Amino acid sequence: MNHRAGGLSRFAFLQLALMAAVVTAFIVDSILDMRSNALLAGDVDDIAGNAMPSVQYLTEARGALRRMDEYLAKRVADSGPEATRVPDGLSGLRQDFDSSLARYRNLPYFEGERALYAEVGEAKVAFDEVADRTIDAVVAGDMDAAQSALRLAVTASNRLDLALERDVTFNAAQGERVAQRVTSAWQTRAVRGVLVDVVVGLLAMSATVFSAIVWRRAVAAMQQRSAELDSFAGRVAHDVLSPLQAVSMGLGLSRLRLADDAAAVSIVDRSARALERVRNLVTSLLAFARAGGSPTEGPADVSETIRGVVDGLEGEAAASKVELRVEGPSERRVACAPGVLTSAVQNLVGNAIKYMDDVPARRVSIRVRDIGAFVRVEVHDTGPGVPEAIRAKVFEPFVRGTDAVAGAGLGLATVKRLAEAHGGHVGCESTSGQGSTFWFELPRAPRSE
Repeated sequence: MNHRAGGLSRFAFLQLALMAAVVTAFIVDSILDMRSNALLAGDVDDIAGNAMPSVQYLTEARGALRRMDEYLAKRVADSGPEATRVPDGLSGLRQDFDSSLARYRNLPYFEGERALYAEVGEAKVAFDEVADRTIDAVVAGDMDAAQSALRLAVTASNRLDLALERDVTFNAAQGERVAQRVTSAWQTRAVRGVLVDVVVGLLAMSATVFSAIVWRRAVAAMQQRSAELDSFAGRVAHDVLSPLQAVSMGLGLSRLRLADDAAAVSIVDRSARALERVRNLVTSLLAFARAGGSPTEGPADVSETIRGVVDGLEGEAAASKVELRVEGPSERRVACAPGVLTSAVQNLVGNAIKYMDDVPARRVSIRVRDIGAFVRVEVHDTGPGVPEAIRAKVFEPFVRGTDAVAGAGLGLATVKRLAEAHGGHVGCESTSGQGSTFWFELPRAPRSE
């Protein structure tokens, strides 16, 4: 048994280790996914919130620059006596250009981008200077100076446009780089997800196999233990029943020798019946224990069982000055072995007598009722009642109403186990100072053909 128990412990440990590995794999995968999601969110923001808008605003600035070039060329070409009266349109175009650059500057810079924008700023200052000089020459009517300034403006515009183009190319490259990183991250997540699924699947299969092994070994251990308990119960029953056989023989001889004494014969007969109840009780409970608490064969006669229990407990009841009553007819049969029914009735009646305390009215009544497909046996007493603190758990093992009465607190628990094993129920109704009613229900036995 120790070797088997040690094997079970090792397999159980391996099973727990595998389940822990499964949980750990899920946790690690979740943590990696959270980190990956955070990085992906940052990368997506870099694309949607930085690289793409930067390309858009810089492209808009290049468009505004081309329109300023066209405007300057047109003003110089249209110069003449009326040129001085033409409204200045360069300031509006310059505002469009500056607005696009301002929106661009409000965006975060990628690493190395500030140096590129510094070139844009220098080229813009140079272009603004020659553009203003060109307009001033046109307004002054100095066409030679206007032509010379326009040539310088074209050169400055080309320089500025080239700086803007480099900045656009840089941001586009950054967007492509981040997009590639996002794609790679998604591929990595997909591969990791497949690997995690495979690993978790293998671990789960291994845990299932170990569970099956543990279950089979546990069943084998329980079967072996059950066999040992059956053997032990058989030896105990044999040790209990063997002396009863000798007592039975002695009672038989006594009855023969006391045949002329009617009172003595009555006592001997009562003792013989009590002995037979003990024999039936031990035999039935042994069968019940060997069946693992499953229903034992019947049927049992309720009326006969109650009469036997009352007959056997009359002496104890008389000693405690308790009146035993059987109220109403009780001719019914239930689907259990006679010994099982005897044990249930005897426990309830015995408890009622034992816990009567010192109340003035001392009476225990037994009555039988039909409850649907069940037969209910009720034992009512006029005792002090069950303390409210233990009413909800009075049928649990080792629960006792008072320490003043000897006992282990297993009687009512036995009644509950016997009734429920046969598909029945138990219950208790009690009021402090007004007595209690304990009952159990067992399925009614089918009518014999």
